[in-house]
Amino acid sequence: QAEIGGRLISGGYDNYEDKTISDYKNTSVNQWFYQSHYPDYERQLNIYAWLFARNNLPVEKIEIIFKFKDWNTQRAMVEDGYPFIIERQSFPLWPLTQTEEYILDRIELIERALELPDDRIEHCDMEDRWQDNTRYAVMKGDNKRATRVFDSEEEASIFISVNKDKANMRIQERPGIPLRCLGKKLKDGKELVYCDVREFCHFYREYVRNMSSCAHEDTQENQQGEEPCM
Repeated sequence: QAEIGGRLISGGYDNYEDKTISDYKNTSVNQWFYQSHYPDYERQLNIYAWLFARNNLPVEKIEIIFKFKDWNTQRAMVEDGYPFIIERQSFPLWPLTQTEEYILDRIELIERALELPDDRIEHCDMEDRWQDNTRYAVMKGDNKRATRVFDSEEEASIFISVNKDKANMRIQERPGIPLRCLGKKLKDGKELVYCDVREFCHFYREYVRNMSSCAHEDTQENQQGEEPCM
């Protein structure tokens, strides 16, 4: 632990050996491919490295050691790039001044939020929510699968305009899902919660309320053969 900005910062690392900080993650193979949590991992490890430096312990390398809980032998035999059941991934080691600046920014953000009523607190950004940008799917007729998916509505519109079946095509907006906020349903019926404070979060409560409203609208629209709520 170490003090900065009038606050005591602490962290729980998994292993420190040969000037290397290692953190263990029991996760899915998809995380190896999509790397959606990598920015969080990089920040986490660099805060550990800063704490070590403040306690006179040298750090030259930071890494995550992944163990894949859904690793599949058959996929490993036939798929290029499929990981081993355990993999190591190194991350860039920031200058200590960069880490201190990041920590101070987060302290300021939290202290500012503490002075505000719940519904006035600034929402986490999309990166913190593990939320992708909105995408635009080109749907054809009654097909359930998209013909193409684009990053912008303009690209989707251009694609339709030059397609011979354009009269039978439409654009479906697909907002990014805040995966960190929603957590994950497990096979045993339990829920894996990524954000411990989501029940107090104005954004989360509003998002869930809108999801419930949208689900109700979908039921009515499906009965009438209309476009699903998005």
